[in-house]
Amino acid sequence: MWGPAFRYENPQAGRYRQFWQIDFEYFTSADPIVDVEVMQMGVDLLKSFGIKNVCLELNSIGCWGCRDTYRKQLKNYYRSKKRKLCLDCKSRFDKNILRLLDCKNEQCQPFKTDAPQMLDYLCKECNAHFKKVLGYCEELGLGYVLNPFLVRGLDYYNRTVFEFFTQNSENEGGGAKLALGGGGRFDYSTQLLAGPETPACGFALGVERIATLLGKDPKSISEPTVDAYFVQIGEPARVRVLGLIEKFKRCRVRIGFDVGRESLRAQFKSADRFHAQFAVIIGEKEVFDNTFILRDMVSGIQETFPIDTLMDVLRDRVK
Repeated sequence: MWGPAFRYENPQAGRYRQFWQIDFEYFTSADPIVDVEVMQMGVDLLKSFGIKNVCLELNSIGCWGCRDTYRKQLKNYYRSKKRKLCLDCKSRFDKNILRLLDCKNEQCQPFKTDAPQMLDYLCKECNAHFKKVLGYCEELGLGYVLNPFLVRGLDYYNRTVFEFFTQNSENEGGGAKLALGGGGRFDYSTQLLAGPETPACGFALGVERIATLLGKDPKSISEPTVDAYFVQIGEPARVRVLGLIEKFKRCRVRIGFDVGRESLRAQFKSADRFHAQFAVIIGEKEVFDNTFILRDMVSGIQETFPIDTLMDVLRDRVK
């Protein structure tokens, strides 16, 4: 979704009191493959606007448990250096010690070098989650830069956090790094609003910043429609589906998918909701046989084809 939002605090340089934002949120799945799907979606969306050299930076800030341990270590490290910090960092020392790692002030940069890193304090579960995130990124060819100082500014974030960057005046071949948006996992957000713990992951992109970079009207952004919906069964099929999706980036066939859902019923329900003409079904047998099943969502007729004919079959069938 996208629409206007407002800042309570004083806007920084290049920001506005009222601004437009593109938001994407994925709820109900804590699977690390969802983190990668969300990050890939953000990168692809920015590239679809015509932005070159999109860079993804990511980190893990753990859960409430391991983050408390890290906060104590970070506070101990900075305590003797507090008087040398900028005014903002001095105020953040007690309010939100993690934000010291996000400071851009030159006088605070030297202290980051030897600062403790969150990745060294992740609990067993958070460490396993982040290793899977990195593994999926490698397997799917999603390039990233590991930034141990990336923390994001909001307390409800946990585990995976990320930001999207490009070079300012990139078409001229230089300029400072320009942040276009960011996000992460926020499993605690509903708890902070007195609700149940609900796994979630998402990102936000700044429309004005993107529009300024491209010199385009933000209202030119339109929602895609879906011709075919990928339905996967089992872990090997999920990875296969994500790999296949990359082949459709410059194809006229518009696709939908949801690798965070394991239930066939839920996936077919999503396909109906997006009015997909076809469902592309891939299970463990299809991965082994290098095939796929094509179901006509109107007639219910199913056919099996070799996987290497997928793009041609969809091009021929989609109206």
